[in-house]
Amino acid sequence: MQMTVERFREEVLRRRGERRRGAAPYSPEQRAFAVAYARAGLSQDRSVTASAAALGISDPTLREWMAQSTAKPG
Repeated sequence: MQMTVERFREEVLRRRGERRRGAAPYSPEQRAFAVAYARAGLSQDRSVTASAAALGISDPTLREWMAQSTAKPG
């Protein structure tokens, strides 16, 4: 993985500072990294909640991204 947890958190904080209202826009790369990080964590007995906290995003957001990544299009 090209991105690191530290870089991800920096980007999250930077984007939060730039937004006016609503959800922070996350890039597809950031979403993919977060989902991969969470899935790797699950195989190491780390909860999705713990992965979300480590990344600095909400648990429901990460769970939604994980569900979207496994949903079939159409």
